[in-house]
Amino acid sequence: MPNQSGPVTSTGKSISCMNHLTHGAASSSLFIQGDDPADFDALLRDGFDTYQPATPDDARLLGDFALARWLLVRRQRIHAEYEYSLHGVKPDPTVWTGEDLHKLNLMDRYKTQAERAFKRSLDNVMTIRKAAFNEQRSQDLLELQRQRFQLQRDRFELAKEKHSFAVAKQEARAAAKQQQPPPNNKPNNKPNNKKERHQHNNPAEPTPPPSHGQAAQAAAANAPN
Repeated sequence: MPNQSGPVTSTGKSISCMNHLTHGAASSSLFIQGDDPADFDALLRDGFDTYQPATPDDARLLGDFALARWLLVRRQRIHAEYEYSLHGVKPDPTVWTGEDLHKLNLMDRYKTQAERAFKRSLDNVMTIRKAAFNEQRSQDLLELQRQRFQLQRDRFELAKEKHSFAVAKQEARAAAKQQQPPPNNKPNNKPNNKKERHQHNNPAEPTPPPSHGQAAQAAAANAPN
């Protein structure tokens, strides 16, 4: 079984999730882990359908408005998830540490910043001059704003593909390691040193039997006087 990295207990997983939320709340990237780019595209289209911009400048104001709204919704969600996770790990708020309160206050600050940015963006959108609605012009302006955010979307999709590939590669290595046969524990009968290898490759030849004359001399020498 491959080694498992990361927390395994429910408490450890909750704490790890809270750490991830902390970084997500501070991020100003268009997409982070868990985001769906299609949701942002729907938000952008909703703004164009509602305010019907007539000029490229108005369309850009709507792009800024969609971005501010997107970040606000994210930070509101993360703030709620963090507070919920904190209650799950420590149901009694009286035992919350100074670090717990600091992170919660920090997330509240990020949420407040997003609320102010959204309010400014909304004020700008309210100045848009509505002209006679033209479907084709609205679609053209919408496409310009989509292209504005397309690079960040492409980078996000590429990062997801790389992450999926790395996970699949790691799982394949773990599966291959599990399927490897056990090591062969047969004794090694190979000679170790040079002398043993020479004896192994050149076994001693048997001594030839004595000749008839040699046998007679040996018998005479061993005969009693």
